[in-house]
Amino acid sequence: MPEQENIARHDAALRAQMRLFCQLMLGSDAAAEDMIQQIDRRALDYHDEQDNCPTERVRLFRIAAELCGAPEKAAPDTVPPLRDDGVD
Repeated sequence: MPEQENIARHDAALRAQMRLFCQLMLGSDAAAEDMIQQIDRRALDYHDEQDNCPTERVRLFRIAAELCGAPEKAAPDTVPPLRDDGVD
């Protein structure tokens, strides 16, 4: 498989995953498609400011989570402890 075809297939899969994430977060196909456009714009506008992201996928999903209103990751001291009731 040529490299360009592999890259295109990867990009299409990533966009499908982001669209599904946005659909789940926003509850609408139309809103998800609009959000994908906003993610693309934000990714282009702030490309240099997020150089600390390990991968492009992580960077795009961080943008998607922020724009879709996902809550910030909980601080370790706010996460409730696991119950140990002996049930596996």
